[in-house]
Amino acid sequence: MIGGEGAASTALLTSMYMAELAKKFNAYTVLLEHRYYGESVPVPELSTENLKYLSSEQALKDTEEFILNLKKKLSLESNKLVDRAGNLAAWFREKYPNIAVGAIASSAPVEAEVDFKEYLGVVSTALSKQCSDNIRKAFKQLDDELKTPSGVANIRKLFSLCDTFTGTNAMDVHYFLQSSVVGLERYVQYNSKAQMNQVCAIVNDEKRGATPLERYATLFQVMPGQCRSIQYKDFVAGLKADRSGCNLANTRNWIYQTCTEFGYYQTTGHKDSAFGANLPVEFFTNWCTDVYGPEIMAQTVRKAVDNTNAYYGGYKPVVTNVVFPNGSNDPWHQLSVLHDLINSTKSTVIDGYAHCGDMYAPTGADI
Repeated sequence: MIGGEGAASTALLTSMYMAELAKKFNAYTVLLEHRYYGESVPVPELSTENLKYLSSEQALKDTEEFILNLKKKLSLESNKLVDRAGNLAAWFREKYPNIAVGAIASSAPVEAEVDFKEYLGVVSTALSKQCSDNIRKAFKQLDDELKTPSGVANIRKLFSLCDTFTGTNAMDVHYFLQSSVVGLERYVQYNSKAQMNQVCAIVNDEKRGATPLERYATLFQVMPGQCRSIQYKDFVAGLKADRSGCNLANTRNWIYQTCTEFGYYQTTGHKDSAFGANLPVEFFTNWCTDVYGPEIMAQTVRKAVDNTNAYYGGYKPVVTNVVFPNGSNDPWHQLSVLHDLINSTKSTVIDGYAHCGDMYAPTGADI
């Protein structure tokens, strides 16, 4: 298994469906941590200059070197390799077909996209209609309130924001709105039904507040006397910390890859989105410049995304013996392969499943 944008763990090998397959076929299972994540950091500090060695292409080369050396060390040169991951599994099979005989590319968004507006469209439709409608009303009122000083004061009160939030700084406003969405994004992406049901129960319960906005805001209230500091400059400062091992190191590295390879920015431009219209793509591309320097700007992000799709093939990678499983409730499925490409490259969409749902060990609750 090729690791992604996070630290590797033994649980990924021992508790996943792959472990059961390994027992069945008497196979080795190996997890390779992605360069620059977890403990696999090849540089002393994570400056923008040093991040130039962080890319999917380099990670695939690492995988090739690792596999060749491991097979030699264990005298397994004649054994066959099947790769499993997301994008990297498909791309490794594409670029190194002599090493991997096949791949399972679970929830793999192989199409890089700067303005990934479809993401919040799926989040919205994955919820019940009543819930989605109430969230849409809440964000419509939220957008309207942010247009006036009295409305901003009301938002500060409802969402327990500190007085530093004035509503006059556009990046602060966008950052606030993103912070109001990201939790629900994760609940839907990972099919956290208990949390999704809890959110919907609150926004649908008129006893919780007179308006959908009042009800939605209760999800963000804090203890009396405390407030939530929402300042874009603090967010940027945290991501600019270039020390390996700091709390946001993995996040800094992943956002760098979005700026230099993938995009994937979850905006509010989709017709099905229930989250207003105040998360434009410019908010996200500004991260790239503000965190990594003026050399990385909106224009270079778009060019990088185009280069990624040209190199790997986007929706149509040139691969054989690859399976692309996706879940219908996973927002990332919108950028994956959803139709069979050739006889040996198959796609399947599992109704009601979420991100990487096919990778987990079977349970009695499976569909």
